Amino acid sequence: MALADSGRCNCRVRRGRRLAFWNCPGKITPEKLFWMAGFAARTKPAEGTLDDLWAKVLVLEDQGGELCVLVTADLLGVPKWLYDDLCSGL
Repeated sequence: MALADSGRCNCRVRRGRRLAFWNCPGKITPEKLFWMAGFAARTKPAEGTLDDLWAKVLVLEDQGGELCVLVTADLLGVPKWLYDDLCSGL
């Protein structure tokens, strides 16, 4: 839940008769330009931003209080320390 704690998340909560969900998108586009993975022909770092990068958290809760958390990110991978940090916060 690091995105929700960061203040960069705009969470929307909806409650139905059987399910509640929180949808929390957060922009993760870096301010500093750097080398991009997956572009082997590049000879220099990125030169600008065409589209922002996003991380999104969707939390589903049933009537019994059981939670299901889905996290997506516009990244090729996530470092283990970040994965561990996110999991420990659930």
